[in-house]
Amino acid sequence: MTKWEQNYQHYQYYECLKKFYYNPALGDENLPLSKIYIHPDFQIYKHEKYGDRQEDLHTYINQRLKATKQGQLWLLLGQPGQGKTSFCYRLVHDQLKHPPVAHCFYFIKLRDVDDHETLIKTPFKILSQHLREEEQLSVNLKQQQKLILVLDGLDELYMSRSLDRPALRAFYNKLQKKVANNPAWTIVLTSRHHYLEEKYLDTNNATVLKIAPLTLGQQLDWLTIYKTVYPNAVLNIERIEVINDQYQLKFKHVRELIEQPILLHMVARSGLDLQVNTSKSDLYKTLFDTLIQKNTEGDRDERYQFLTTTAGRQQFRHWLQEVAYAIHQSDQEYVTRAALKTSVFTHQILKDQELGVDTGLRHVLVAFYFKKNNHEAGALEFLHKSLQEYLTAEYFLRRIEEE
Repeated sequence: MTKWEQNYQHYQYYECLKKFYYNPALGDENLPLSKIYIHPDFQIYKHEKYGDRQEDLHTYINQRLKATKQGQLWLLLGQPGQGKTSFCYRLVHDQLKHPPVAHCFYFIKLRDVDDHETLIKTPFKILSQHLREEEQLSVNLKQQQKLILVLDGLDELYMSRSLDRPALRAFYNKLQKKVANNPAWTIVLTSRHHYLEEKYLDTNNATVLKIAPLTLGQQLDWLTIYKTVYPNAVLNIERIEVINDQYQLKFKHVRELIEQPILLHMVARSGLDLQVNTSKSDLYKTLFDTLIQKNTEGDRDERYQFLTTTAGRQQFRHWLQEVAYAIHQSDQEYVTRAALKTSVFTHQILKDQELGVDTGLRHVLVAFYFKKNNHEAGALEFLHKSLQEYLTAEYFLRRIEEE
């Protein structure tokens, strides 16, 4: 392959990567991520604790990329729904918007990588293979002199491939050693909390960061943008200010939700009128019912029409309770598709509607977070653990009432 052909391959690849930042936020065609995205604040892990909150993670990263003269590994931690992948999309956008690109730049979602056992042993060989096979790029990462490599979702690799924490730490160590020996390499690795224990990590040429919750100011900035598209949205400035009032203890559970961008978006889109006496039960019930209705309006697929009836929504909610209970019973915070396929209840609800497991799970995205992948060992987890806990409690209550 000629140099020109390789450059054209990368040009096409970069054009595709840049589009991620302009995709609909949370499936909302009227609201691209580029319009609603709020630059996250962050904290740096140092001396076995996180330091003070700092503003604008993107400014910090971009400045360090320009100033540093040594290889670096950035481990970015955050809760589900806190914006780790959105951060990656914005980082991709920033690095590629002004060609020519000084470094070779690659973005990989780790859940999409095959041969996970070999990935842990020889990560750059398998990542190169992934780029060649899935992106049709003629590339060998180990031969790159200047490289920015963004690896999103170490936690999803854990869930979808059943890797244990020592394997994840071994993967991290190989990345860390590689950047230590390559002064023009930068690797960004994202994960949820607790999959890598910070105190056991070698931070030579590495920095551990965590995304900070949205402040009141950031929530208001987000809402201002949202209102330009949906001026009649129920959520308003006054309500957000009350929710963030530290003395309003009854709003504590709501405050914990709207501190995360995706959940803030879900609450706003649901049309919930959050009141002082709104209970967690009221919140989740209304969120479920409203989002089911919003996402089935205009759906011409007759198989999903059962969700437009009270009985159908109740059946689907019972199914979600079963999923939540299955997670509760396990030692993990997720349930695999394989496990769902063996569930009599799951089989019956999807069989009644002539849905496959993968197709039926599409509507879990209505009010909950489904981490998809292309492998049989895929995993389903709730966006926020409190949602799973609430549905588990509903499951117990329903079974008691049935008995």
